[in-house]
Amino acid sequence: MADAQHVVFTVRTHLGCPVNLSTVAKSKDYGFVSAAFRNDSGRSIEGVDLRVSLSTDLGEEVIEGAGFYLALEPGQVKRLELGLGSMKEINERTKLTRKEITQVTLFVESVRFSDGTDWSDSGPFIMDQPPRPRQ
Repeated sequence: MADAQHVVFTVRTHLGCPVNLSTVAKSKDYGFVSAAFRNDSGRSIEGVDLRVSLSTDLGEEVIEGAGFYLALEPGQVKRLELGLGSMKEINERTKLTRKEITQVTLFVESVRFSDGTDWSDSGPFIMDQPPRPRQ
């Protein structure tokens, strides 16, 4: 059976995503306690919808999601407290997968622009570094 030592936390970013998600931190309670967001678009952003997924024997399963108000002007960076990926739930689900290594991924599902338009994830993505323990 897998245990917490075999859980890998990572970030997935779609190449077309207008928000760069970085400097993700974790804690003993949450896999994704906070993150920095940078507006890489030329438009003002007013919110993001984030998802946390877990790799299973059948593929990827979204285990949590939340929407956040995030006012970002082009090029601006802000850090948000997320509190996503409950370690208790992740450890319980990891035991059920019976996988040697379970990947838990944070990703931006959609972005709301101030002009009323949206971006949603589709197309290619890249994997980023795992979050660092919160100091």
